[in-house]
Amino acid sequence: MKIFIEFPIYELRKYKGVDNLDVVLDDNISYLIGKYFYDNHIYFKILALDFILPKPNVNDELVKYTVEIGSANLNYKWIFNELERCGFKKGLTIKNANGKVIYADECTADIKERRKIRKEQKSK
Repeated sequence: MKIFIEFPIYELRKYKGVDNLDVVLDDNISYLIGKYFYDNHIYFKILALDFILPKPNVNDELVKYTVEIGSANLNYKWIFNELERCGFKKGLTIKNANGKVIYADECTADIKERRKIRKEQKSK
């Protein structure tokens, strides 16, 4: 099974500055994603780390992890909690293999999803 974990570039740059994006990805985000799977004894492999250019009305510039996992019974909340605990949840988007959004917040790079979330927040 594959999942996609995405972060908008503009949010990642806020953590350690524009010139330290590689540190944020290698030493923090990639480590925390792997830590979740390792700690829970779930097979995983990061298949790709892609930088996606912005597309009008589709997405902002983003970083996309393609992760192969060995469990169909994945608790996505645990990934969220691990990233949140270390201060890296803002802009987090998790999608299933079909591209369906499983988790996203109001800072997601997915423009349509962000609009939907903000609209729901306004109606509350």
